[in-house]
Amino acid sequence: MMASLFAGVSGLRNHQVRMNVVGDNIANVNTIGYKAGRTTFQEALVQTMRGASRPSSTSGGTNPLQLGLGMSVATIDNLFLQGGLETTGQVTDLGIQGTGFFVVSDGQQDFYTRAGAFGFDADSNMISLSTGYILQGKMADVDGTIPANSPIGNIVMPFGQQDPARETSEINLGMNLNSAATDSVATLVSAGNSNVIAVSGYAVNGSGGQHVITITGSNAQYSELSGIHANTLDDVVAGDVATVVGGGGTGTLPADDYVYTVIAQNSLGNSTGVEITVNAVPANGSVDLTVTYADPDVTSIQIYRRPAGGTYGGILGGKIYDGAYAAPGPLNFTDDGSQAGDGASPTTINTTLTLDSATQLSAIGVTDVSGFRLAVDGGTWVTLPALSLDSSVGDLISAINASAPGVTASLENGEINIKRDYAGAPSAYNIVLEDTGTSDVCAQVFGSAIFNVNNGAASTLQATDVFTPTDRTALAPEDLELIFDPINGIVTGISGLGGGGLTVQTASGGLVGDPDGVGPETSSTLIVDTDETQHATSIGVFDSQGGKHNLSITFTKSWLDNQWFWEASFTGTETIRSGGSGVVNFNPDGSLASFTYDGGASSLNVSPNNGAYDMDIDLLAGTAGTFDGLTGFAAASTAAARSQNGYGVGILSNISIDSSGLITGIFTNGVSRVLARIYLAEFNNPGGLLKTGRSIYQESANTGSAIMSIPAETTSSTITSGALEISNVDLAQEFTNMIVSQRGFQANARVITTSDQMLNELVNLKS
Repeated sequence: MMASLFAGVSGLRNHQVRMNVVGDNIANVNTIGYKAGRTTFQEALVQTMRGASRPSSTSGGTNPLQLGLGMSVATIDNLFLQGGLETTGQVTDLGIQGTGFFVVSDGQQDFYTRAGAFGFDADSNMISLSTGYILQGKMADVDGTIPANSPIGNIVMPFGQQDPARETSEINLGMNLNSAATDSVATLVSAGNSNVIAVSGYAVNGSGGQHVITITGSNAQYSELSGIHANTLDDVVAGDVATVVGGGGTGTLPADDYVYTVIAQNSLGNSTGVEITVNAVPANGSVDLTVTYADPDVTSIQIYRRPAGGTYGGILGGKIYDGAYAAPGPLNFTDDGSQAGDGASPTTINTTLTLDSATQLSAIGVTDVSGFRLAVDGGTWVTLPALSLDSSVGDLISAINASAPGVTASLENGEINIKRDYAGAPSAYNIVLEDTGTSDVCAQVFGSAIFNVNNGAASTLQATDVFTPTDRTALAPEDLELIFDPINGIVTGISGLGGGGLTVQTASGGLVGDPDGVGPETSSTLIVDTDETQHATSIGVFDSQGGKHNLSITFTKSWLDNQWFWEASFTGTETIRSGGSGVVNFNPDGSLASFTYDGGASSLNVSPNNGAYDMDIDLLAGTAGTFDGLTGFAAASTAAARSQNGYGVGILSNISIDSSGLITGIFTNGVSRVLARIYLAEFNNPGGLLKTGRSIYQESANTGSAIMSIPAETTSSTITSGALEISNVDLAQEFTNMIVSQRGFQANARVITTSDQMLNELVNLKS
């Protein structure tokens, strides 16, 4: 009976232990980094009442007969399961995801914890806020490098520490310069006598500077000619009339000077004449006149006489001869004074018949229109069947214009003018009008049976451009192309200026050149300015004293494809000693070809003029043949100075902690530098750790030595900044364990009470 009593007592005692563990778990349900405990039981002493026997040939074996004497606590374990992370936003609150432990030290020995509520003490040590123990890790050197062989020790943040200035030695350039960019607006500076009235547009090559275009030669000329109708007489000139003065007694003329007017007239009344003065005719003298006028259309000659100081209506004045004449003569006439004169005066010396649109063809001598025809540019002959003898000059003009596209007939100064509407070489652009058979339209209206209009001329214009880029030397002369008007063949513009894109506008008549090409220089010289195409970027750089200087880099598009010039400048008193300009070239695929400095320099050397050392700066535009820096695509210009490696003096103002435990300092000068790294401890048997209170552990004989690991690198454990690991206690499980413990305690208590009643019954057997 006593065995059952002792078994029940052991059950009561050990279920109390389990209840204590449950209570501790529930008490620490909100303790950061807490790991729940677990109790396991084992059977206590066993009394063997009979051993086991072997089977025999006649009977089977028997099992041992044993009696248990209660139970005992087997283990009280810590369950190192991952707890959830609670975000706090505090950078020094750290939570571990994985199996590692933070290492903290009291200066004598190391302890381990999952409670990551850290902060700083008065000496800038990073400490556990609950214990004051210092967090362990490795400190970085002044360059932000953590030596591999440095010992693990206290993590100390140098708040208030100055970060010395660093001189800029490199600038990284990147992004794109537009290969098709152009801001090169054209401005007409001077047109000379070129007949250019405007230049507009953007130069395709995007290059700025001055274009001096020399224009030589002549523009194309139209084939154009006016007819001379057959009834228009040639002028009578003094050479057509010879005079001989006879001596006294050869006539009856009084002594005087005489004026003779000789008029030639055709069958339609057109006339032409000349006045001749004969001096010193003696008394009773005479004058012999010999007319040799050669125009075949002349039909008669009239001679008028007057004294040099008198009039045709006075004594001895008037017409003294009117007779038929056949060219070329001669007509011999002697004025011996016997012709008294009729007192008539010639109405005019020349009375030429002037054509108008109403003049009938028959009125000017046309007798047959049936065989009149014309051809344009050596093409098919075209006849004008609508014409008749009753047709007017206006009808003839209309018929020509309607029947011959590219030809314009018009009245010009009383004659019909024929014009080929497309200018050019007469061998290519001409008009032929002719009479065939008995037709006499061409002969009477235009003056000959075949009327050739072929006096045009091809263009001999040439335009030569000498371009002087801004702040650079003039380039070699370049011949430009001419633009011909497709309607009339006249040169009206120039193409290819600035690589194209510019429109040259001329006034009526087209481009005018210097015909002989020898001057003066301004006669047909065209001067056009184009703006530069530029893209600029700027960045602050630092000298050795931490002084900041604003550097601008301006890219200017070259006249060559895939090329830009660059130039550096400062806004202050800095002096660029060398390497302040250069050229950047790109390959056809847009990748960088080269980035060079002018003057053989290899870097940008600048004197800050403030007592600091000169700055020697490498401009890093990328790797040739790649796209890791500047590029030259046909896209928007976005080129920029992306970064530089200098900075001014700064003071540590803040820190950040990443998942690998790196603590990065953020300085007031914008520099970020690694200051330290937090290490985590790993154990082969974390369950063997000894609790020392305040959520910290220490090694035991069964944990193995701590394995110091780099988070996320030499261990899978990582650190989360701004979060704390909460307790991994599961309340549902703990409440269940509480009920189970309670039931176990109650059952063991019942064993004791029952055993007690049985003992009472045994004692009462005496009575």
